[in-house]
Amino acid sequence: MGEAAGSGRMVLSHRETVRAVVAATIGNGLEWFDYISFAFFAPQIAATFFPGDDPVMSGIKTWLAFGIGVVVRPFAGALIGVYGDRIGRRRVLAIIIMAMALGSLTIAVTPGYATIGLAAPILIVLARILQGIAATGEYSSGIAYLVEYAPPGRKYLYGSFQFVSQQLATVLSTLAAFAVSHWLKDIGWAWRLSFLAGIIVAPFGLYIRLKLGEAPEFSAIRVKRPAVKNEAFGALLRHNWMGVLSAVGVVVPGTVMIYLWFLYGPAYAIGQLKLGRDDINLITALTAGGAMLLTPVFGLLSDKSGPWRWFLTAMVLFGLGAYPMFKFLNVAPSEWRFFECQAIAMLLYAMLNGPGAQLCASFFPTLARSTGLGLSINLSVALFGGLAPFYVTKLIALTDDKLIPAYYIIGAVVMGLAMLAIGNFGKTAHAAVLKQEQSI
Repeated sequence: MGEAAGSGRMVLSHRETVRAVVAATIGNGLEWFDYISFAFFAPQIAATFFPGDDPVMSGIKTWLAFGIGVVVRPFAGALIGVYGDRIGRRRVLAIIIMAMALGSLTIAVTPGYATIGLAAPILIVLARILQGIAATGEYSSGIAYLVEYAPPGRKYLYGSFQFVSQQLATVLSTLAAFAVSHWLKDIGWAWRLSFLAGIIVAPFGLYIRLKLGEAPEFSAIRVKRPAVKNEAFGALLRHNWMGVLSAVGVVVPGTVMIYLWFLYGPAYAIGQLKLGRDDINLITALTAGGAMLLTPVFGLLSDKSGPWRWFLTAMVLFGLGAYPMFKFLNVAPSEWRFFECQAIAMLLYAMLNGPGAQLCASFFPTLARSTGLGLSINLSVALFGGLAPFYVTKLIALTDDKLIPAYYIIGAVVMGLAMLAIGNFGKTAHAAVLKQEQSI
């Protein structure tokens, strides 16, 4: 076991630290698998719960159901964050994995519209809201836990594993979608097996989290200053509102990339470009696997040479490259062109999210970190990410312009850069954090 250093921080062995990071990443990945499987089974879900004569309208309704949970995420994120700042990150992570599993169970067993009528889509929407609330806590508490477990000089590397876990979930979800469409396509309810699998592994994920220790950095402050009070939510906004703005700006390109490229992208290629479902799922799994490997590399590079050079380069390239990539896809749609675009997105994803987690965490003091992350990350997802597939599907249907996703990405990147510029690229937020940490 580790020993307490003079600062009050628990000094852990390398083995204990690696075990905690691996366990946290696996637990996060299993939970995100539950959350994002919905996107990769959108056609089956549309046919089961949102049937209609117009497949486009059915798809629009399905993407609305997919993103509906983000409406409550900023409020839920702040509340769960307050809870995490009071009782610790580990306990929150243990609770929310069961909430995610309950949402998956509801999706897996709810009869279709043909059987129970309007009750079916209502239950699916409620399940997605519950999963959205769980994802709220997973994102913010998971980042806080990982960066607070990191030894000095490795915070960007450790924080990057939050996004490794998301790509692990993408790999698992796309492989599940491939298995259903390739081997089980004659079984109409086979898509439900993916959600049932998420329920089965939930106890394993819960066990992993209950075996984890609390984040050392969080525990150290509790040991050092046991009487210190957590900031009230109003005080957080008063002292760290620039941190909230900066964190929203950091999250914008990453959340748009996740929701439009890796989650909506396969559906766009299959539905709009009429490419082969099996090939697209395998390509997405392959590039998500590549992102898993590259993201920690850019986390480590950020520890060694600073985060902004990697993050801002990727953000600008994402904005500048969105239109050419979608144009390239639409001029002569093919699986190979989709792979080329996904490979570019894979590299940009790693450059963004290698440093992204610790960048956001650094904008808030330790005792308000979970709250600040919960509010800002989920505000960004609510405004720019979760409903992006619904927006672009609806706009494509209205305008018949298949380049709508590119325009959306460009607008989001410009707004994200503007938020970062207002916050002087984190310097104002860091000054506020330093002042608060010194007063503890």
